[in-house]
Amino acid sequence: MLVLLSACGGGSLPVAAPPVTPSAAPIDGRWSFSTTSQTVPFASVVFSGVLSTNGTAVTGVGQVQFFLMTGSNASACVQPTTVTVQGTLNSARHLSLSSSTVNGTVFTIDADIPTTYPAVDSPAGGITTAVGSTGTCAVATSPAFAYYSSSLTGTYVGSLQQVVSAGPVDTAIPSVSMALSESDPDPLTGESSIAGSAKLTFPTCSVVVPIARTRVGAQNTAVLLYPTPSPPLVAVFALQPGQVMLNIWYEGSDCKPTAVIAPAPGAGQPPRWSGTLARQ
Repeated sequence: MLVLLSACGGGSLPVAAPPVTPSAAPIDGRWSFSTTSQTVPFASVVFSGVLSTNGTAVTGVGQVQFFLMTGSNASACVQPTTVTVQGTLNSARHLSLSSSTVNGTVFTIDADIPTTYPAVDSPAGGITTAVGSTGTCAVATSPAFAYYSSSLTGTYVGSLQQVVSAGPVDTAIPSVSMALSESDPDPLTGESSIAGSAKLTFPTCSVVVPIARTRVGAQNTAVLLYPTPSPPLVAVFALQPGQVMLNIWYEGSDCKPTAVIAPAPGAGQPPRWSGTLARQ
């Protein structure tokens, strides 16, 4: 944009408007922050939600979970709870957030956001973050992980390899195509709905697996998307830009699904197919 200033001779001199600096770039989108303290009792806080900027002001909404492995407050600090956050993003792109009170607890997030975000998918490497909480579910402030994820809407293709308890095996599904559609996050909860299907083409047959699930913010780890009806179990994880990891617990390659129930800890994993699919 040009601004015209009058000169003494009656003419005008073009003067460029001040550029928008990278420090003013918004960080709107799906985020997740999590940390685990190294002190006893072991404790952690995980927040997944949606952040919005208005100038230097930042607001957000999502879910928080507090984990206290020992102590009298453990049972009061586990369940996921909807929470709001607010704070600032200064000119050096330092993000400072504090939460509303939940379970008698307030948590804080401090993060240095590079100018490259939020222009990429998660995980958001290179972000220095500290998370902690005070109150009933106190967690000592310590380094934390930060994740950013854009919408998973899109079409993906790739292949899957069979994985058993002992590790990957040579059997593969050579052709997999998947289409996902993710809704905009709910402004009151930070939750979005994911729907779609994955077509698995085995050497002798093919099958279409429906996908329907919700996620909050950029929560991508241990998020199982349970189709309706089930089985099989399906999990989708956002990876680097334009990639997702697809896991399907689907026994056999005859395109006949078998009910798969996740085993107890230490009992080994049931057969599954796993691989990275690229966005088209």
